[in-house]
Amino acid sequence: MTLSARDRRRAIVAIITAITVMAVSLSLSIPLVSLSLERREIGSDIIGLMGSLPALAFLLASPVIPRLTQIFGT
Repeated sequence: MTLSARDRRRAIVAIITAITVMAVSLSLSIPLVSLSLERREIGSDIIGLMGSLPALAFLLASPVIPRLTQIFGT
């Protein structure tokens, strides 16, 4: 199945939109979680760990995503 140029453009726009929405929500939620944990008097080491885990998850998942896309499709 080949996609037309219009369908390809729509797919790229959908992907970029999804990534942008996810990035904005993540960049807004991490500081809010940190502030919430600080208000509950959680240690700074735990707050730092909680702030770094999303980035670590992206680093660990990124190499696997192309293979999963090949297996399951987009």
